[in-house]
Amino acid sequence: MLKLRALTTANCIRTSDDRVVLVVISTIMVVYYGLLLTDGHFNILHPTSLGLIFNNMLLHMLDGRFDIDPTVIGNEAFVRDGRTYAYWGIFGALLRLPLLVWPRAINTDITGLSCLAGVCIGGFFKLRSLLLVTRHSTVSSDTKLLVGAVGAWLLLGGAQTGFLLASIYQEVMFWSGAMAAVFVYVAIRGLLRAQFSTSSLSVMAAMAGLGLNTRVSIGIGLYAALGLLLAVLLYEELSGAGDARPWSVRLYSAALQRRTLISLAILLSFVIIAGIINAGRFGNPLTFADYRHHLGSLFPGHMERLQTYGLFNLERVPFGLIYYFFPVWVLRGADGNLMLNEYRYRLIDVAELPPASFLLTEMLPILLMVLVCWRTGVFYRRKPRLSQALAIAAGLSVPGGLMLTAMGMTYRYRMDFLPLLEFVSFLAIPLLSQKYAVHRMARGLRISLVLATIVGIVAAHVILVLYKISPLGPGQMHLQEGIINLYSSAALHKLIR
Repeated sequence: MLKLRALTTANCIRTSDDRVVLVVISTIMVVYYGLLLTDGHFNILHPTSLGLIFNNMLLHMLDGRFDIDPTVIGNEAFVRDGRTYAYWGIFGALLRLPLLVWPRAINTDITGLSCLAGVCIGGFFKLRSLLLVTRHSTVSSDTKLLVGAVGAWLLLGGAQTGFLLASIYQEVMFWSGAMAAVFVYVAIRGLLRAQFSTSSLSVMAAMAGLGLNTRVSIGIGLYAALGLLLAVLLYEELSGAGDARPWSVRLYSAALQRRTLISLAILLSFVIIAGIINAGRFGNPLTFADYRHHLGSLFPGHMERLQTYGLFNLERVPFGLIYYFFPVWVLRGADGNLMLNEYRYRLIDVAELPPASFLLTEMLPILLMVLVCWRTGVFYRRKPRLSQALAIAAGLSVPGGLMLTAMGMTYRYRMDFLPLLEFVSFLAIPLLSQKYAVHRMARGLRISLVLATIVGIVAAHVILVLYKISPLGPGQMHLQEGIINLYSSAALHKLIR
């Protein structure tokens, strides 16, 4: 069975100069992502819709207030007791602190610049993760194919290119994705080195805390991943062989380890910050968004759905799987109505356009996940490492699980699924490299990996174009004339404009 082990320099793939690779590819990312983000004009300070929300939030926070001006936030406001509030975390506001240095700069819309910075920082740490697992992989032509396929998908598809739209909605997603990328990088490094130091766990805790105060679903996932990892590390400490101390003494000693206490302190401090913000906005430290007061959610049947099923409900999972994997809901049935129309109306507030499928855009990581689980017996003889990897993966699956049960489903929420897919893809490289160093990869599998990579990259770019011309809000409101007519007229309007 396959083992994940530290490899010596002699049997590792070594890059000629990782720093050069990082600088060159990072520069390409800034240019290419900037062009896609701005539709080619590269004016990253171009005004965006609702682009001054975080600026206004910062000014109010400096005055000790948690509300926001209604003229700035529009229909995205939550109105409670005569005041308007936002539901976004405060990280976006803190990013604008440097604007206070220059007179009147606080009135500058930097949403595009922030989006570019977030997606590039995320891409930088994904590239670092790729270089790291490459150095811990056995040399072979099959390994080079794996590295090239994963690298191409990470940098040209996936979360990096498929969502490049300058908006406050995407800004939050890009930065939470960047925090998840840092978290995954540190997790991968700890697994490969078979050691999670105090500094590593502290960084992971900080990313989880920042994520909680940026996008709560990602934050909860990172909290879950780190919490489960700490539990596994604690169990391994207690079950260590050769320790004759009583179990209670070992438990007390392990629980007081410096790395555990520091990590928990960091996690708790960010929970307190989020609780204070939530209490100031909605009167409850555990409420991140109270959709009873959301102006933008006044859709027909909203209150009935909210009262009956809540924001998250397992009954929505079947439609969630259809939305994210098999988007037939945009098609019309024989009766002329949208497919699953009654089912969707009963459970879902918003199912946004464009239609997309992970089976196209994320074909490569799904294939790698199948290979790792089916062909290799992952970590079979390294049970401690298996437990650690599974703990992290279980936590990273939480954001995607929440999105499958959410009352609203949008294209950008797909980014919540990607940290798990990226984590598995990184681990697949050293795992599969050891297998295929002994047994050559079948020609059909090599072709499948190449095709999956190409399809994913092409699909991400095509759907990005559709995303840029898709109307916001419930997709069913815009499909009266059919999906083809909608996008043909939208594309024509975009060209004329």
